[in-house]
Amino acid sequence: MISTNLKKLFTKHVAASFDKQLRLNDLVGNRSWGYDLETGLLTFGDDLAFKTQILGTESEISQTWRWGWANSISQIPKGLLDKVHSGIFLQKVLTSYRW
Repeated sequence: MISTNLKKLFTKHVAASFDKQLRLNDLVGNRSWGYDLETGLLTFGDDLAFKTQILGTESEISQTWRWGWANSISQIPKGLLDKVHSGIFLQKVLTSYRW
C-alpha cells in the first residue's frame, strides 16, 4: 500500500515532470545524441550540450539499477558523482517537498 506522503509527492510532481519531459522532447527533437563519460557532457546534434552528473546505471542484461557511487565496475569518474555522492542531489529532492 502506498503511503499518504508518497501519494502527495507523486501528485505534486508528476504533472511538472511530464511537462519537463515534453519540453525537452520539443527542444531535442530528432537530433542524434552522444555522451562523453570523461567530461560528463551530454550532446544533442551539433548545437545542444548539457553538463551532467551520474545518478545511477542500469543493466539490461541483469535488469538491475545501481547508484553511480556504488558502481565501481563502471569506473565512473569521481567528478561526475560529486553532487550525488555528497548528498546534495538527495537533499534538494527532500527539501523541495514539504512533508
